[in-house]
Amino acid sequence: MFFDFDGTLSDIVDDPAAARPVAAAVEALRKLAAQCPVAVLSGRDLADVSQRLGVPGIWYAGSHGFELTAPDGTHHQNDAAAAATPVLEQAAAELRDRLDSIPGVMMEHKRFGVAVHYRNAARDRVGEVAAAVRAAGRRDGLRVTTGREVIELRPDMDWDKGKTLRWVIDHLREADARPLVPIYLGDDITDEDAFDAVRDDGIPILVRHSEDGDRATAALFALDSPARAAEFTERLAQRLSDARVN
Repeated sequence: MFFDFDGTLSDIVDDPAAARPVAAAVEALRKLAAQCPVAVLSGRDLADVSQRLGVPGIWYAGSHGFELTAPDGTHHQNDAAAAATPVLEQAAAELRDRLDSIPGVMMEHKRFGVAVHYRNAARDRVGEVAAAVRAAGRRDGLRVTTGREVIELRPDMDWDKGKTLRWVIDHLREADARPLVPIYLGDDITDEDAFDAVRDDGIPILVRHSEDGDRATAALFALDSPARAAEFTERLAQRLSDARVN
């Protein structure tokens, strides 16, 4: 089972640094991990998301999958993406100079990305923020992506949460030939790649938020909030446990 973090296991908050798992999410993940493989795929840095959850024995993927740790602690990274880190540092320095004067803008310089959050910025400054990020992203080796109230620079590679999910599944199948039915829970635009990746042989589930409206999605099912996602996870863990006993 695969999860996004922000907006899926945690509520959406004004300050990304203040995000915490919703009540019962951590314990539900612990229970589920005792029954089946669990992975959390986040746009956050790998160390950041793993520390916020602190659940042992699961997969963690940071920076949309450019870096991962397996349940046994084995570290994996995309070496081609690592080559883009000097260019990302240059872009981050440029954006600090251009955006520091705009109230409410928060820049997150990650190992494999630079995310600019504008949720708290005045609406009439958002275009200026987006233009600055797109200008910085014209450097060779970078691409611009968008999400909920965020615009981000990443290595210019054909890699995303969906490809990360399939990579993890391939590793799981190498260790265990039994059939797998992947389930993915996510809420944001960047989760659509993962929804597409499980649509044919798994279950894509959108975690809804009121600000989303009725946006198009590849998900086939939906839950109303991160709290409902935690409840779903708890119930699934219990059903899997009961099935083993019976």
